[in-house]
Amino acid sequence: MRRLLTIETGLACNNHCEFCPQRVIRGTGGGWVELETDELKSRLNDARRQGFDQVAFSGGEPSIRKDLVELVGHARSIGFEKVSITTNGRMFAYRDLADRVVRAGLTGVSVSIHGPNAAIHDALTGTPGSFRQALRGLANLRAASVRISRGLEISTVTLVVPANIAHLRQVLELGGSLGAGLHIVQPFILSRENLDRAGEFLLPEKAIVDAIEDALEGGLPHGGRVKPYNIPPCLLDHLGDVIEKQTYSLDTFREFESGVGSREGRRPGGQFYRTSECDDCRRHCPGFRIEHLPEEDAAGMILDAVGATIRSSSRSSSCGEITLGSLDLLTGVGLRKVLSGARRMGVGRVRVIWGGYGRTDTRGLLQACRENDVDEVCLLACPEMVRPGDRKAMMPGNLDRISSDLALFEPGRAPVPSLLVAINMLFDRVFAIDMEEYMALVSRVGDAGGRDAFITAPEVISNQLPRHDQHFVDRVVTAAPELAASVHGSGLSARLVRVVEQGEFLASNWLETRLQSVLEVVDWSNSYVRHPFAGPEYGWVMWSSPGWLFNHPDP
Repeated sequence: MRRLLTIETGLACNNHCEFCPQRVIRGTGGGWVELETDELKSRLNDARRQGFDQVAFSGGEPSIRKDLVELVGHARSIGFEKVSITTNGRMFAYRDLADRVVRAGLTGVSVSIHGPNAAIHDALTGTPGSFRQALRGLANLRAASVRISRGLEISTVTLVVPANIAHLRQVLELGGSLGAGLHIVQPFILSRENLDRAGEFLLPEKAIVDAIEDALEGGLPHGGRVKPYNIPPCLLDHLGDVIEKQTYSLDTFREFESGVGSREGRRPGGQFYRTSECDDCRRHCPGFRIEHLPEEDAAGMILDAVGATIRSSSRSSSCGEITLGSLDLLTGVGLRKVLSGARRMGVGRVRVIWGGYGRTDTRGLLQACRENDVDEVCLLACPEMVRPGDRKAMMPGNLDRISSDLALFEPGRAPVPSLLVAINMLFDRVFAIDMEEYMALVSRVGDAGGRDAFITAPEVISNQLPRHDQHFVDRVVTAAPELAASVHGSGLSARLVRVVEQGEFLASNWLETRLQSVLEVVDWSNSYVRHPFAGPEYGWVMWSSPGWLFNHPDP
């Protein structure tokens, strides 16, 4: 069986695509560095030992590496049958580079073409001239393969977004005229880093499928085929052989991983959902993208969990409130359905956790909250942090966003703001927040009419970070009373949130257990709505998904 490994060569890129999550990471700073040549060669060697026979270089943008020709040559010399590059194509506008990389043994290239003309393509890449250079680069690579009589498999990659969906057939015809026989077509993929751009780029799955159908009507003049990526192939089965299905094993070696098969950087859970029709499917397909789950269905699933929470609370000494997080993927329509539905169920008090970013912006969220008498919006603070796994790049945070969003609250009018932070983040240098910055946020919450600064104390912030040692726990517990006093001095209450239900295991030396003796405790264990999208596996895309609230290891 064919085994293809994609190796990410780094973050750097010479385009500035607005839809790209890596663009935001590059802009965060933090001193990230590209992988060295020897390290990439070691990864190639490791992959061959594990049985991979094909490799594709991706980025960032691999063509801006000065060692690309050397890497391609090394891959061929150790036995990779096929070596390809996924690229924006611009650097290959330099004929010499195109010649040298083909002579080194390149067997395939996938070039991104996002529009049929410069106006559309350049606007999406954020780089004037990128369309002209991509086309010239593709032409140079094709010409080089002809000159040395070496076959070169050429494909195009097109992200289907509102700006180009009506021009998909033109894009495919353009790629075909430049020698591409295969066209990879994919939707916009959400992440925390580009979630606030969803309104510009996200399309319904049906719209994309319809566009592919229209583009392929009557076949393509060059006889090309389309390979859907992150689109279930079953949706296009009726188009026949013009659709190429995934029939081989594929894996990706992230640039920040320590080895092939490493758990670091693996595709996070929660990216896909499956329907009953998927149960017996044996294709290389993980299912449907979570971004394409019908909003009506998502809202209904959340409301079912609200009802279950209310029923459970009615059998306990609950105060009749619910706390709702992980609503980031809902538009205003979905938010209103969930919030109004919760109110109709008779819940006494509603708190919404919010991270500042979502398919609805904060202004829209507050409007929906006011229309449905939501009592409180709890702003979840997520500081910039060193990316788990490589400790080179910084993952972006939301502190500036939630700080500015506090100006949208009206003191004396619901919903009132509150603040939520994991106390671990205030003492761990992995996170870019200090006590002064935290206290500035506390003060702004107070100025906006807020009364509470909530604190959680998970035993593990992320499964990709090492567990805190006892010295760290001692340091946090010792500092907690002074922290609480500072918060009280700003007019707010510092309250430790308990989320572990009574009777569940919580070791005596764990941080949350020890802090319960020095901080005021508030119990959310019966009021937090554990709906299907509220688990830690959705932290890759949701700013208000406090998965670390429940991050206690199994006993």
